[in-house]
Amino acid sequence: MKTLVIEGIGDIVNRAVAAAAEKLKIDLPELRVIFTDQSQSWNDDIRTDRENTVKSLKRWKAEFLDKSDKGQLEQYNALLNANVDAVLIETPDRTHIELAQHWLKGNCQWIYIEKPLTTHLRLDEARQWVKTLKKNRSDSARVLAFDHYRARVHAHFRYRSEE
Repeated sequence: MKTLVIEGIGDIVNRAVAAAAEKLKIDLPELRVIFTDQSQSWNDDIRTDRENTVKSLKRWKAEFLDKSDKGQLEQYNALLNANVDAVLIETPDRTHIELAQHWLKGNCQWIYIEKPLTTHLRLDEARQWVKTLKKNRSDSARVLAFDHYRARVHAHFRYRSEE
């Protein structure tokens, strides 16, 4: 069974995205999808939307781990040494590097980081991390960046693949 971990439920909470995603069904028996987030960081404005999203995840046959809950945090940390095929990091920009470093400690095959890598306030940290990452070829080969805006905004375009 393939396992996909999605760090953060971010844009899926957006009402327009959530309405479209309501049709989503993750019913592939060979795919385990786990969303993670920290409910303690949810402000009152988005709490209801996120709680409804968590209910939707269950209907979609996806799992949800709240890292604010001690028991669920233990389950989350156990994933580090599980057979996780890919992790998508879709959290606030300031957390991207920290989460990537977390997953690099385990045996996850691929780590996709949503652009930008960090906030403009932490550029020195990002530059240093990229230098360190380049020195370790096995880690740098596992980390990829992706632009979620291109996929969402330009989904109707076909892009030529590089051969």
